[in-house]
Amino acid sequence: MTAAGENAEQFRLLIRDLHSQVTPQTAGRIGAEFERLTQYFLLHDRRYADKFSYVELWDEWRRKPGPDKGVDIVAGAGGEVWAIKCKFYDDNTKITARDILEFFEGVVIMLEYIPDKKVKLVLSTTALALADDVKKMLVDYEVETITRDIFETSRDVDWQKKRP
Repeated sequence: MTAAGENAEQFRLLIRDLHSQVTPQTAGRIGAEFERLTQYFLLHDRRYADKFSYVELWDEWRRKPGPDKGVDIVAGAGGEVWAIKCKFYDDNTKITARDILEFFEGVVIMLEYIPDKKVKLVLSTTALALADDVKKMLVDYEVETITRDIFETSRDVDWQKKRP
């Protein structure tokens, strides 16, 4: 197996391990773990890392107006801020319009506190499918999507370091 193939397999094993831990009681903790994995990816994958001077979980972001209302990660540099929504779903669950609308609501609240910044919207997900109306929303609102295959094909991120 190639180094890239081995890395993709490490990501798949990591996601499989997290999915095996999901129960109604642990879903929030596992979702937060996926947020940390997305942060790790953004800090290490050269397609993204060079764009940012910071990548912070919502609770770490110094300008947050309050509790998480739909934005999970904030990244930025200069006059641009990226609002990132993370969705850790299994292979059979589609991202719905409700998921995206929650994200948009969080971005609107965020914009009140950073009116001087240009905001880019990003969805990070393990879901294999998006509902048709979601696909249209993502295009209409120019939301970049970081999908499972993007995580898997990163040559810069060592997923084995994140495995227990």
